[in-house]
Amino acid sequence: HVIAISADGTWLAVLNNQGVYLLNADGTRRGENYWGWETGVGISSDSTWLAIGSGQGTVRILDTNGREKHTLSCHNDRVTAVAISPDGTWFATGSRDRSVRIWGIDGTLRSTLTGHDKPVNALAISPDGTWLASSSESDIRIWGNNGAIRSILDGQVPSARAIAVSPDSTCLAVGCLDGAVRILGADGRERHTLAHNGGPVSAVAFNTDGTLLASCHDGTASIREAARLDRIIAVIRIDDVIQACSWFPAGSDSPGSDICIAGGRGIYRFSVQPP
Repeated sequence: HVIAISADGTWLAVLNNQGVYLLNADGTRRGENYWGWETGVGISSDSTWLAIGSGQGTVRILDTNGREKHTLSCHNDRVTAVAISPDGTWFATGSRDRSVRIWGIDGTLRSTLTGHDKPVNALAISPDGTWLASSSESDIRIWGNNGAIRSILDGQVPSARAIAVSPDSTCLAVGCLDGAVRILGADGRERHTLAHNGGPVSAVAFNTDGTLLASCHDGTASIREAARLDRIIAVIRIDDVIQACSWFPAGSDSPGSDICIAGGRGIYRFSVQPP
């Protein structure tokens, strides 16, 4: 599962094992759905278009109603992750072919980033647009937006499963197979390790002002204050396995502390009230 929420908070895209469907913020269906082997999704910062990856190595660019604008051939194997730059002029794709590729919005290939020895399973671009991070089961790599490698963590972070960059672009949260959440600086140096008592971490996400960090495992989402990561301020439990999470931006219908959680049986929205 993947959840992408538009920057204006009015709609979201949800990917599951059946395809991608678009929802309004109130949960009603929006536009066209894509049923098939879709594998990654990202929404532009101006909320006017989205990109979805496929099992055939392509990325489709869609408008906000799900109408296709064009299709790009990006990899020779399954696309596993898609991330769009903050200014909307480029995007990055990760693949089972173990590479990350940076593209102009017109489909021009800018850089091919290699070095992972296992398929790329997660990808995130910093909100300031200057760097990106990619992970596999064996390593994490931090790159400049020009494709230059900045840091390699090979074996120091056990089996990364999910990554998220803080809104101020200074750190990276990594959810791991061993049940821990590790906080890395933009230089790749480890700052904190947060242990869970449950299974592998399936999702991590900072809220839009960077004050809260969510991490999920099994049917539990733990919410922490980003300034005091040892302090859990809320725990959300559902009778389902949580597979993805994302925060709604602050706006007229959300103070910036509403979180959307995807499980195997549905999508859930919760309002978190900080102490």
